[in-house]
Order: sequence, then structure tokens, then C-alpha cells
Amino acid sequence: GDWSSDVCSSDLVTTYPNGSVYIEKLQAGRYTIKEIEAPQGYDIDRTPKEVSFYVNPGDTTNFKKVTVTNHKKTGELEVIKKGADGKFLQGAEFTVTRKSDGHVMGKITTGSDGKAVMNNLTKGTYKVVETKAPTGYLLSNDSEKEVTLFADSNDTTSKHSLTFVNNQVKATAKILKVDGDTGKPLTEGEFKITGPNGYQVTKSPNSLGFIELKQIEIGRASCRERVS
Repeated sequence: GDWSSDVCSSDLVTTYPNGSVYIEKLQAGRYTIKEIEAPQGYDIDRTPKEVSFYVNPGDTTNFKKVTVTNHKKTGELEVIKKGADGKFLQGAEFTVTRKSDGHVMGKITTGSDGKAVMNNLTKGTYKVVETKAPTGYLLSNDSEKEVTLFADSNDTTSKHSLTFVNNQVKATAKILKVDGDTGKPLTEGEFKITGPNGYQVTKSPNSLGFIELKQIEIGRASCRERVS
């Protein structure tokens, strides 16, 4: 990180790759050392370090060591799962992987609010893959996305959100009406069919005795013949 002192406010020093920095030929007195810029991906240590020492003439052994501890920045990843109709979906599973080394950070599953959260992610790029769709839905067409946390020293965003949209699984069903004694198809009658999410339709058998239902949602349905 970069450092300044209250004695020479115009002078800045930067740590070497080994994490240390040396300031030489200081006059005797009291010095305050303050970090003004942390290494990329770390939080600044905002506690000033005060050092007091005195140098005697000819003394070359006077040495003061100051240790500053930086903690890695951590962020939050939020995954939002919706249906094509905008409805929030529960039960979608996502695997989060760190791109730099392929380390699997874990799996998260959306709750009733359609959201799944992973905390304590450090600087880097992460791959988010939908590995399980909610019941009755297909995997997203774009089932793999990437997000980068703390892309540079100016990036202070601690929360990132990704949204995945799923289409419902649609099915085709056929109902056949037959004579109970002969087993032959019957073309008369009228049936009321109900299904998930308010699905409701009234149909009669075709010339082959079939009632055909197209593009209906997966789930429990009922069929009842209407009596005139």
C-alpha cells in the first residue's frame, strides 16, 4: 500500500513486492504513519500508526518496525431466478466456481423469493452455472454466466446480482373416450379439464374419440365429463 506521514506530508512511500518499505534518515521526533491506498483486493487499514523515537549522534542502530494488517475485501453474489412471466422461482440450483483455478466455491439454491446468495467471496472472476432447474421448468438458455468482484482498486461494489430466466416445460396430453362395453371410441360428450395455475378448458372428443391438449404446464390435472 501507499503510506504518508504527518512530518513529510508531501512524501509517499509504497511497499515493495515483499510487503515491506524502509524510510531512512528521519530526524528525531514523533511520526504518524497512515495507509492511504491498500493493495488491490484489500481493505485499507484506517488506524494511524504512531511511532516515537529519538536518534543520538552517531547512533546507527535505532530501528523501529511498524506492522500493518490488511484484510481481503469480501463481496456477496446474489442469483435471481425468474420464469418467463416474471414469477420468482424456488428450487433452482447453481454451482459457483472460481475461474482462476477451477475451485468450486459451493452450491446455492433459490428460496421462495427466487433468490440465492453466496457471501465472503474475495477478488476475482467467478463462473455461475445453473445445474438444476425448478420443478416444471427447463434450464435457462443462458445457463452459465460470469461475474467479477473488485475488478480494480476503484471498484467498491460489494454486492453483484445475476438473473436467470427459465421457460416452463410444456406437455401434450390426449384423453380417449370409449364405450365401457365394447371399447369403441365415442365422439359425443363434453369435458371440463383443469390444471396448474388456473388452467381450464372445455372440449369434446374428435372424430376418433380423442380430446387433445397442447402446451399445458406440467402438474396435476383433472378431467370431468359435463352432464347435460
